[in-house]
Amino acid sequence: MIPIPSTRGSGSPSSSRAWFDTPLIFILAVAFSCAVIAANAVARLESIKVATATTRYALPKLDAGSPTGYSGGRRVLVMPRAVDGCHWIMNAQRMAHEGLLRVRTMPDDNAPAGRSLHWSNFILWWMVGLGSIWHGLTGLPLGAAIEDSGAWCLLPIHLLFAIVLPWSLRKVFGWGASALLTIGIGASYGFASLFFVGSPDHHGLVTGCLLMASLFLAAGMVAPASRSWFAWAGLATGAALWISAATAIPALVGLGLGASLACLFFNSENSWRIWGWSAGLSSLAFYLLEYFPGPMGLRLEVNHPLYSFALVGAGEILATFASVRSGRRNENLKRQLVSLVLAASAVLAPLLVVPADPDAFVLHDKFLYALHKDYIHEFKTLWAWVALQHHEALLVALSPLPLLALPVVRLLRTPVPPSWKSAILITASTAAGLTALALFQVRWLNTAVSLWLGPLAVVAACLATQARHVRLARWEKAVCLLFILFFSLQMPQRIVRDLIEHRGKKPVPTSEDMAVVFARDTAYRIRALGGREPVTVASGPTTTTWLMYFGGLKGLGTLYWENVDGLKTAANLYAATDEEDAKKILVDHHVAFVAILSTEPFTSEYARLLQGQPPGPPPMDTFAWGLASGSKVPPWARFIPVPSPAEIDPSWAAVYDVRSAWEKK
Repeated sequence: MIPIPSTRGSGSPSSSRAWFDTPLIFILAVAFSCAVIAANAVARLESIKVATATTRYALPKLDAGSPTGYSGGRRVLVMPRAVDGCHWIMNAQRMAHEGLLRVRTMPDDNAPAGRSLHWSNFILWWMVGLGSIWHGLTGLPLGAAIEDSGAWCLLPIHLLFAIVLPWSLRKVFGWGASALLTIGIGASYGFASLFFVGSPDHHGLVTGCLLMASLFLAAGMVAPASRSWFAWAGLATGAALWISAATAIPALVGLGLGASLACLFFNSENSWRIWGWSAGLSSLAFYLLEYFPGPMGLRLEVNHPLYSFALVGAGEILATFASVRSGRRNENLKRQLVSLVLAASAVLAPLLVVPADPDAFVLHDKFLYALHKDYIHEFKTLWAWVALQHHEALLVALSPLPLLALPVVRLLRTPVPPSWKSAILITASTAAGLTALALFQVRWLNTAVSLWLGPLAVVAACLATQARHVRLARWEKAVCLLFILFFSLQMPQRIVRDLIEHRGKKPVPTSEDMAVVFARDTAYRIRALGGREPVTVASGPTTTTWLMYFGGLKGLGTLYWENVDGLKTAANLYAATDEEDAKKILVDHHVAFVAILSTEPFTSEYARLLQGQPPGPPPMDTFAWGLASGSKVPPWARFIPVPSPAEIDPSWAAVYDVRSAWEKK
């Protein structure tokens, strides 16, 4: 249980709290938030059910002896926005079927060699545990139960965040601020979308941990009598690194900068060593939990022992800054300087590894970088992403929360106690760092917006408890009220409109749904032709995931940094201009089928990536273009007809059986 220190006697008397600061307000907010989560989940589950039932082929039968719970190792669940979720489900099923404690390899990717896997196993453990419960309740085979519950596996965690995190902060920030935090977690698109039904992934978990870390530090600032807040913040920091270091590190850099400014200018609270050691030790403990006693993976893309030392060093630097602010000086100046140098070296150590060992950080690979920058939707700039969206989608997806930067600046310039200024600065800087990144890569947007819930709670608590220091004009109060109304109803109004519009109507599969159904039909067709054992298929990176997932097939290139070799193999196959070169790749990697679908042909992208060219028209002398257009088909490639859905216009499938290429003449 998280300790709840009182703020009485810390400069925030309860008599100054606003009228809305009552338990009833919090209870109503929890009810509202849970209702929004539930309504959204029900609607999405119904859409998934309808899309899953849409098929031109008979869905596989349940099979308790199959790792997936369905005959032939196939899968059925159609989740258009769950490309990563497919891999989570596949690995969770494998973990359960083989009795593995951890999954460290993906044997069906980058066939036939397979690839390493460095994702945190927490979600796999969660999926297997939840699937086991669902298996007991429904009687479904365990593999099928894992797939079925995988669609909504994040729902319980979302509800826990919406209720437990705000409740734990109620005595520090008050009921009203906690109520706003509850609404933000449950009913704001930025945070809620990370937990949507049909999108199982780790982004919501790491965002929740980062939000906890910043809020617990803020609580430690305004309730310094309980230094346990810093220990809890350190634990949340270590957990965030474990779940996804790639997401956590930019946010922690922002947190560190804000904390440094707070220590130097506003607050002399000196519990930062507690935070640093708690964060460092928990990060190291999670690393050992993930790897020990097996092969100790040392990858900077994920949690790494050097990050543990960096956190301890950061805590030491912040503690020194706090001592400077308080006027305390270390009697031994030489020892203090040595301590600072060692701490700074620990913080910078991860940056020094890349020049010494380039393989420790594969994301610097030029091919992988260009692929992400030019061809992956999530890596577009915010402006490019906005230009592609419908205005109704933007009304829901673009949050007003970053506008909290304005009241943050205003409060930093008022005579509120320094402890509150520190709390505001730390939470705001954590969110601001990722917000800046989101301008250049939209993939950071939802996490960045979610972290602004920290300043929302702290600003609301500060206004409620420090009313004597902050005099708001009438227009400012009106703006605050309008902001709260818009923020609270932004996503719920869309849910209500959809419920009214589709009341009594059966959901109709979208074009997104049909693209995945198209891939599933293709996967079933290839699996039927391939025989009992799974064969290897070459396709576009996203389509490869769908074919592996639905057909139980093996693939070459999927969009993961651990699979850079498989991606380059697929690119070389697609871009081959000589028939013999293509044939050699097919033979070396046991590729049995090539599937080029109109929904993701990738005939241009792979070829231009290998040539170092920007996006443009496809070269017409490549192996993939010859198959897709039918203009140059080798004699050993046999065309396989696959019906394309009329709902996608235009749509086509160029599927070829290339097993004859293996035959020796």
